[in-house]
Amino acid sequence: MPNLIRQRRLHEVWKKPGELVQIPCNGWTFPRVFTGDLGIRFRTRSGTTPSCKNINSRGNENMFGRVTYPGTYESKEHGFRIEHDGNSFVYLRENGNTVIEKHLPQHGTSIVVHPVEPINLPREVTRCLEIVFPPVLMAPESHETVFLTFPLEYGVFFRTDEDYQLLDVFSRCIPKYSLYGTPESGVITRYHESDISGQEKESDRTRNGILRLEIRNESRGWVEVSRAVFDSYFMPINFDTVAGMVGEMKIYSRLMAQTNILDRTFREGMEPALPIIRARKIMNIDLERKGFLMEHGVG
Repeated sequence: MPNLIRQRRLHEVWKKPGELVQIPCNGWTFPRVFTGDLGIRFRTRSGTTPSCKNINSRGNENMFGRVTYPGTYESKEHGFRIEHDGNSFVYLRENGNTVIEKHLPQHGTSIVVHPVEPINLPREVTRCLEIVFPPVLMAPESHETVFLTFPLEYGVFFRTDEDYQLLDVFSRCIPKYSLYGTPESGVITRYHESDISGQEKESDRTRNGILRLEIRNESRGWVEVSRAVFDSYFMPINFDTVAGMVGEMKIYSRLMAQTNILDRTFREGMEPALPIIRARKIMNIDLERKGFLMEHGVG
């Protein structure tokens, strides 16, 4: 793992820029990351609106879409631009005191900005997303549907007629990581604290996506659940003016549950986002075994 510092039995979680909290873990420490605000407008160099088909059925402008280059994606701190560079093009994005620069071939058709699996920043150090929320008390053999949030990451893809390549990922969220389980047998997770609601409600759509989670207590006892861990290798995300996922959690006991992100549209009219797993050409994923087995408790 490049740019990671090996340190035995130590793991660090970022609360905010400049603040570190240490917890025991036989794993890694991670480099400091600074993120900023994200804008939602597309504009070509001439000032006209580019082709962007991601306008939902309500007619509202979307922060996801397609940029025909040369052009600019405007934001407060995470905007990018694509300029001519001789016989080709160059992708440029300012990131603090550095500039991310990538040269593009001429034959690409567009640049696409989609929500992506939130496990990429500062580096892909885990494939697991952990969402912690206020406790839900589940009666034996009962079912509840709740609405949670998940951290939003934006993937910038270079697209041709038949293929696409991931160029860049940015976010408004400060990445936090934690340990699910014990230092000996647990797993590192991308950590996110969420509010909980019985229905979809307004949130900062540039920072968070919405997860509709169907919780089923299949045990014969009462269970208090306050966390869910998901495997990002099968994590279908859909979007219109917001990013959304549909998840399922089957509880077998206070110590064990199975989670899945379902290949189901969060609400009517949403479009499927491009998955990073395909852009990175990761093959041999057993989709029949998609999901995560929580063996270290649900509370």
